[in-house]
Amino acid sequence: MLQVQPDSDALSETDVLTPCLAGMRFPATLDDLMVLALRRQAPSSVLWQLNRLPHHRRFTSVEDIRSELLSAPTTPAVSRT
Repeated sequence: MLQVQPDSDALSETDVLTPCLAGMRFPATLDDLMVLALRRQAPSSVLWQLNRLPHHRRFTSVEDIRSELLSAPTTPAVSRT
């Protein structure tokens, strides 16, 4: 199995999260994060990154989100509901 290692592009993408999520109240769900990002008209790359997060988790900080993104698969999970 091929392991994808975070590269500088992945790190710079997560750096964009900080201004987009500034003022977010934590803990926050993925839905909370997406609503704030959409209200702030975040770039599609931020929405893509957020969509890679697990839907069941509550995040405690932007750093928690960044850590999760750096360890998450590079493609979003497809929901089959």
